[in-house]
Amino acid sequence: MTSNFIIDVLSILPLPQVIVLIIIPSLKGPVSLIAKDLLKFTVLSQYIPRSLRIYPLFQEVTSSSGILTETAWAGAVLNLILYMLASHIIGAYWYLMSIEGEHRCWRRFCKAPPCISKNLYCGEHENSSANLSAFLKESCPYIKPDEIKNSTVFNFGIFIDALESGIVESWDFPRKFFYCFWWGLRNLSALGQNLKTSTYVGEILFAVFICIAGLVLFSLLIGNMQVILDSLIRCFSN
Repeated sequence: MTSNFIIDVLSILPLPQVIVLIIIPSLKGPVSLIAKDLLKFTVLSQYIPRSLRIYPLFQEVTSSSGILTETAWAGAVLNLILYMLASHIIGAYWYLMSIEGEHRCWRRFCKAPPCISKNLYCGEHENSSANLSAFLKESCPYIKPDEIKNSTVFNFGIFIDALESGIVESWDFPRKFFYCFWWGLRNLSALGQNLKTSTYVGEILFAVFICIAGLVLFSLLIGNMQVILDSLIRCFSN
């Protein structure tokens, strides 16, 4: 009981809100990237206790109320919601890692004039924004992995769709949300078969996680649907 209480408390602590509202506004220049990484790992760490509580809560609801076991469609909807929730999480991390991928490319080429590393941060511009933007676009062109012929061209891998579509720069939140959700749902359902990664280790591990998570979740969904269909068949036969 005590361990469950601790897990519940860790799950609901408003740590991301504290970072966004208090820590990030106080940071400027290159050190601001620390806040970005801190926010990423904080959100990820909170998903761990939340994930640990999903299955016990599911068992508790089904055993105490029996609603999900007696109502076939309710069970099917619940499993579908869990599958879509995983798609949303994967799409959100894909969006975040797309921003990091573009920043890795900028840091790779922004080492000498006309671009210096500190020019990449707000309030640190020495060059005009137009010249800096032109240099970054020329150094980090959005080229699909299959079309790269030169090894010096930066390979964005599975994040090229986010950059080409413009959702990274867009201020339209619904556009960002639904496009990332669709990307996560599509690749989770396809078990990541169409993902073409670069040689970046973090990107490869993310693609491996999508494949494994898609296989596990799809197996659970199909298995639960089979149980629901069997229960319906027994109900009609009686």
